[in-house]
Amino acid sequence: MDKSPDFEKAVDTKPLLKEKTIHRQWINQFRTDQNLTYFNLVLDYILKFIMPSKTSTFLDIGCGSGIKSILLANRGFKVHSIDFSDSALNFAKKNIQLEKYKKLIKLFKEDVTALRFDENYYENILCWGVLMHIIEYDKAIHEIYRVLKPGGFLIISESNMNSFTRIIIKPIIKLFYNFENEFYKKEGIVRYVKKADGSLLSRVTNIQYLIEKFEKEGLVHCKTVSGQFTEFYSITESKTLKKVIHFLNNIWFKYIKYSKLSESNILIFKKP
Repeated sequence: MDKSPDFEKAVDTKPLLKEKTIHRQWINQFRTDQNLTYFNLVLDYILKFIMPSKTSTFLDIGCGSGIKSILLANRGFKVHSIDFSDSALNFAKKNIQLEKYKKLIKLFKEDVTALRFDENYYENILCWGVLMHIIEYDKAIHEIYRVLKPGGFLIISESNMNSFTRIIIKPIIKLFYNFENEFYKKEGIVRYVKKADGSLLSRVTNIQYLIEKFEKEGLVHCKTVSGQFTEFYSITESKTLKKVIHFLNNIWFKYIKYSKLSESNILIFKKP
């Protein structure tokens, strides 16, 4: 069922996304050393698949603290890292102090719904866990398509509304979060999480719908790859349980790769 309540029309999530507190929370939850092991596995897999030229430049949309930009730079690629939050860019700036990173990574303040880059500008685009927080979904999708070069690849990671975690563990998750509203739309399950500094849009994506949206723009869907089986590590305080979940996630990605049950899916597109 597709609903568009008055609440959604009135809410403004951008102020919270600009706050330091939300980015620090994401760093603590999703940018740990254990997460880095997973990110390295994923990037090695993706790069082997798309085989980008070493002279190509990646656009890292919603770069946050810049961790994935750094991992790309570690592999010799130039990266343009963008975020519309000054707080996020400040975290990224602190993380790229080494001289080799300063040469390979450039930071820009940009809004994915209104990018200031020319058409057909980037050979490769990485957009990791970004669209799930964007209200102006269609604008962001069009802008990503617009700045991607013909022959270039787009790599997107988004949550999966049909995952095991979503279907089986949803009642448990609701004990940890205060949802102002949650409803179904074509693009997935839209939920607003109430925080001290405002509301956070956290969309649980209809993966097939997202694929079709990019295909309508003109991209070719090359592959869907399993992401992490679960992100339950982000809401448990137990260090032991966190390690176990990360270990299982890495096993899942390396050997099982069943995307339909995974909490996140990685989509690879190419622009003809």
